[in-house]
Amino acid sequence: MTNTATNTAISTTRVKIPNGDLHIDAYLAEPEGEGTFPAVIVVQEIFGVNIHI
Repeated sequence: MTNTATNTAISTTRVKIPNGDLHIDAYLAEPEGEGTFPAVIVVQEIFGVNIHI
């Protein structure tokens, strides 16, 4: 995948985040290459990501 605004390649994968005895499924998207980039973290509610998130 490529960000057309900056022409930067983006790598995506599914990951698991440990939380006590649980492992939470998550989706990780990050630029390929070196640099300092901003981050966005979306935490969904129990009903999932919807129009309010």
